[in-house]
Amino acid sequence: MTADLKNVRELHQWNRRILSIGGMWPMEPSFIKFYIGFVYFVLHLIMALGDFVNVFGDMTLMIANLSETSVQGMVGVKMLVLRHSVTLTKIIKQVEDGARGENYRDSREQMLYLEYNKIGRRFFRVLGYLAFSTVLMYHLKPFEDVIKAAIYNETTPFILPYRMRLFFNISDTRTYALVYISESPMFYYYYCHTISVCFFCTLIVHVAGELSVLAHRIRSINEFNSSNDFNDPKIAFRDVAIKHQQIIG
Repeated sequence: MTADLKNVRELHQWNRRILSIGGMWPMEPSFIKFYIGFVYFVLHLIMALGDFVNVFGDMTLMIANLSETSVQGMVGVKMLVLRHSVTLTKIIKQVEDGARGENYRDSREQMLYLEYNKIGRRFFRVLGYLAFSTVLMYHLKPFEDVIKAAIYNETTPFILPYRMRLFFNISDTRTYALVYISESPMFYYYYCHTISVCFFCTLIVHVAGELSVLAHRIRSINEFNSSNDFNDPKIAFRDVAIKHQQIIG
């Protein structure tokens, strides 16, 4: 079971590694790194909204712009929640405690908790890989037109992966490449939009696992065994009340 509990910490580390890149992990004192990235993100969002103003009146372009800026707005809110939520910090500490074998009275309780952890691991892997592939294809989509133009010997279209209002014209490949690279951090933030969902689901399955263990203890209250104080109804009821308070607290 010790090896299985390591999987709990491993899932926890998957989330931490990805979110720590942008300083969004609540348990790390990385506010400077976070706000450098957040300022970049806000500036990009402002320029995207500038593009909306620029295309205002053209319904097709307005919808295309809003399909991006609405997502970027949600990403910005999630960034602030992840970085500054006190509740998330408390839950993360509970997850870390859940990876300790001494928190479980027997192998049955560990199995109940680990069943939910396995669900979280599968969800993270499937959604994580799917999100990475989707965001990567979206980020590289302009190259489709570039390749077609090269094949048919046409003028290279300077299309950027994300909409933004530029205050200069892109007239050469070098400028286009530099602007394209400058938008690359958006790939990470779009990816984090999905990873944050994985992270929240990880916390949900943790709480579900804890409640499963609690339900098991409640069902075992009347199974008195003089050799085990945990099964004394009075002690068991006290422990159940404390455990419930920890979960909802």
